[in-house]
Amino acid sequence: MKTIIRRLNYRNVPFVMVLVACFLLVRCNDFLDVIPRDKVSSDIVFTSYESATTVLGGVYDHMTYSAEGFMIKAQSLGIHNFILAADMMGQDIIPKNFSGQFQGDDYSFSTRTMEKDRPSFFWFYCYTHINVLNDLLSHISKMQGTTSEKKQVEGEARTLRAYHYLLLVQWFQQTYLLNPEAPGVPLYLEPTIDPKNRESMKTVYEAITADLQWAVDNLPSGRRKDSKYVVCKDMVKGLLSRVYMETGEYEKAAVLAKELADAYPLMSNDEYKQGFNKVSVSECIWGLPASAKNTNANYSLPTVWSHPRKNKRWSMEFVFLNSDLVELFAEGDVRKELIQLNPKTEETEKYPERKYISFKIMDPDEADKLPDILLMRSSEMLLIAAECAARLKKDAEAQQLLFKLQQTRYPAAVKTTATGQALIDEIWTERRKELYGEGFALLDLKRFRKPLVRKGLHTIKSNDAEGILYPADSKMFTLQIPEGEIQTNNIEQNP
Repeated sequence: MKTIIRRLNYRNVPFVMVLVACFLLVRCNDFLDVIPRDKVSSDIVFTSYESATTVLGGVYDHMTYSAEGFMIKAQSLGIHNFILAADMMGQDIIPKNFSGQFQGDDYSFSTRTMEKDRPSFFWFYCYTHINVLNDLLSHISKMQGTTSEKKQVEGEARTLRAYHYLLLVQWFQQTYLLNPEAPGVPLYLEPTIDPKNRESMKTVYEAITADLQWAVDNLPSGRRKDSKYVVCKDMVKGLLSRVYMETGEYEKAAVLAKELADAYPLMSNDEYKQGFNKVSVSECIWGLPASAKNTNANYSLPTVWSHPRKNKRWSMEFVFLNSDLVELFAEGDVRKELIQLNPKTEETEKYPERKYISFKIMDPDEADKLPDILLMRSSEMLLIAAECAARLKKDAEAQQLLFKLQQTRYPAAVKTTATGQALIDEIWTERRKELYGEGFALLDLKRFRKPLVRKGLHTIKSNDAEGILYPADSKMFTLQIPEGEIQTNNIEQNP
């Protein structure tokens, strides 16, 4: 916290305005329209519902944009990088691995130590948002507006705060169930510049759960502005189900996940093949819409994934699929239809790891539209419900829930007869097939307590017969606390 204020270097500005001015504040219209920086003045404070939602809009906007102070480096471009880093550090994605590209650094695990950009960006990105949300929450009692409006603002702010704390503990510590008393992250629930020590994982998760439960209990039904980028009760339930999976509260997670899986129908095969670029698809529960004002198209997810990119936009053609993942898909599975052999045969002869390309994440067909970011889908909820049933030893229910997704994607699918741990492993495999490219790979390795296995076409892999590059619960799966925080706050460092 203290480090963030020091970096902003606004010592003579009132605390509220320090936090507001650090954002590209937005008007909450159909898209996230940015207020010009020279328009930010002392009259923008948390005094009304309109100004409070403007500040919330700044947080949503910032999640799709570059973090301040990082000069718009590619590795600091918003929530995209949490998604990309988690996949690059997993076992199914292979980047074009050359010096200077942050995806290659994630893939090689060379950017996890305290002096690197990756820990610094993740840490200060989350805490900068948390600072603003804490300040907003501290002013709600004085805010002009109806009780319903105040609850709307508080519910959104609490949920976004919980979301960022969840990101922090997922990246800066091992999975919760390994050791609930392990040091998590400093927990700030009110405005302050006084540094704090790391709280236990148990304490941080209790705070996350409390915020989300408050939002579930108090947010109205429906969506503010009828937009999928705004926090709503359904999105909170989905996030809470993820939290309960981390803490092993499977009964609670199952109730929420099944409710959402029923409420948001799975995408049709035609929808699935459109490129995961529109929050309007049937199974999107939460996503961030893009506009030219808040997303640099050349640093969006399709920039990394496309081979080539639509509408003459620049593409890095940077991501390839490992053969072990490709072999998991049966012919006739709609997901297999989005995987093709790289047509650049001269390239693949020189670089065999570039054999398979994916068209899962692409630009919209319309030249005037930019790709949205899908952050939560009902297919994930269905997989959570299946996993909960399996872990609660309700094998028949788990098999049926898993089959519902499999049959939708592959009509000739056969329901599994696996039980126990074998069934849980099948669900994890299905998560790999369904959710690759969406930021779950490394986090799933940690939660399922799996080793990182790299075989097949990987360029960085182990000579181990089983292909284990790092064992389960490896220190390599967590980031170190950034150097700037250690120097300022002197808190306990990760291995």
